[in-house]
Parts: sequence; C-alpha cells; structure tokens
Amino acid sequence: MPGLQQLRYVSADQWNRFYLPFAREYLDRAQLMRVTAFQAYQSYLSITDPLR
Repeated sequence: MPGLQQLRYVSADQWNRFYLPFAREYLDRAQLMRVTAFQAYQSYLSITDPLR
C-alpha cells in the first residue's frame, strides 16, 4: 500500500478569507458549531513551530 502524501498547509488567513465562506454552504449545523467554537483557538492551532 503506498504511503499518503502530506497535506498542504492552509494558513488561518487563507481559511478565513477563501475556504470558510465557500464551506459554510455545505456544513451542517453541528459542523458549523464546531468551526465556530474552534475559531476562538485558531491563533493557537495555526502555530507552525512548536512552543518551547
């Protein structure tokens, strides 16, 4: 079985300005609630270098 390719990194700015507006149309209520809840932690989740 071949290995999986590494996923492309999407910055928080790219997600908020491009992907999220188009994705909202296809997300159900529970998914929208999760996306909204995670927005509070977006700055922490988008760190590319580990904290030391």
